[in-house]
Amino acid sequence: MLGEKDVGFEEKLMEGKVLLFLRNGIFQVRLYKGNRQYIYKSLKTRDLAKARDLAIRAYYELEFRKEEQLPLQIKRFSDVLNEYERLRESQNARGTYRHSNKANQQQTSDFRRRFTSTVPVSLPFVCAALK
Repeated sequence: MLGEKDVGFEEKLMEGKVLLFLRNGIFQVRLYKGNRQYIYKSLKTRDLAKARDLAIRAYYELEFRKEEQLPLQIKRFSDVLNEYERLRESQNARGTYRHSNKANQQQTSDFRRRFTSTVPVSLPFVCAALK
């Protein structure tokens, strides 16, 4: 385990595209996703060897997602619902969506938020829902 002297620990991996560092004693990773943007992720471990392995694995997962043109970060279902509600509200304001019942929309959105707020949305989930 690491002691107090390792609080400022940082290590670059994979030619500088991965930065492994400590935050509150837990290892975190910063992954370069391109275009001067980064993804930060907790590795949820205090073990340096395990953290290195997890950081390299996260890097290769990111590279795979880039190559397959998959979303680099997974949205939560509540974020998708919020986006959908903003779309419907703008359509209602313009008058382009006529099949709306505002009270029904509010009730269903409250229900969905209560039970699906932390569910991640991934591409296979979306594809299965569209079938």
